[in-house]
Amino acid sequence: MRYTDEDINFEVLDWQRFEELCFDLLLKYQFYNLTWNRGGSDDGRDIEARFGVANPLTGFYEEQWYVECKHHSRNITKAALSEKFAQARVEPLDHFLIITSKYLSKGTKKWINEMEPKLAFRVHILDSKNLKKKLLEFPELVAAYFADDTTRLVKSLYKLWLYNDALPDIHTLLRLSTTADPERLTVAEMVFLIYALGKLDYEFTEADDDNGLPEFDFDLLVPFIARQPTGPFPVLSPEERERHHVKYFLGHSFQSWPVWTGNGINSHFYHDIRPYEGGMLEMYFERDIHRRMDVRVGVYAAPEKQD
Repeated sequence: MRYTDEDINFEVLDWQRFEELCFDLLLKYQFYNLTWNRGGSDDGRDIEARFGVANPLTGFYEEQWYVECKHHSRNITKAALSEKFAQARVEPLDHFLIITSKYLSKGTKKWINEMEPKLAFRVHILDSKNLKKKLLEFPELVAAYFADDTTRLVKSLYKLWLYNDALPDIHTLLRLSTTADPERLTVAEMVFLIYALGKLDYEFTEADDDNGLPEFDFDLLVPFIARQPTGPFPVLSPEERERHHVKYFLGHSFQSWPVWTGNGINSHFYHDIRPYEGGMLEMYFERDIHRRMDVRVGVYAAPEKQD
């Protein structure tokens, strides 16, 4: 799943959604005890948070952060920050972070540099360019806030199955077979689409044929999956192969069934081996009783022929 800064367009977000994005980004960077002060505008102190610091000399201690989320149509000016600094000076604070979808003017940056020595807290600026760099470290955030409708649909369908055992219908899969962008999906999501179609194939009735549904597949995903192996081929240990009754052979092997645990909770297992570029591609996942996914991909390259 690859994104660039061109995929991040802050203009599609309103100020509330931008604050929510900032909140989620802080969580990714291990801030905690976050308080989102949602108001009727983006004035005010938007987010309060704490951050733990481990110092080998003094041990662990906490720092208090205030975060100002600025999502304006124009660059941030000195006037927009003066009141915020004045309010923050009377409260116990270690850091003041400004996250903006735009840029600070040169005059504002100079003013902040002159003000900071007089303040009891550090001031940090995360402008549009640097904010995009931070977001690109978390593709799931980019997908959640900036992905196209089709990509969001696949991700929501995957989560719906993961937590509720609900598979997409055949018509949805048909549409996704031509519209899903592999560059925007995780390996787990791509394997899920292949699995979902294979699962529905068992339930495909003559009535569906009468509805004029064409034959289709998700073969376009296979090269993208093969480029992202999670380990060597075969991906299953001898013990796992015995437990799941898996036999390796050159050809297509679609195996999928629920695994019932002793307490009656449904786990799930899926295994697929198919020919790929003269070798074999192996796809495997197992969803445990806690709804966690173990996804593995392995590629066997056929030996080169000797002249």
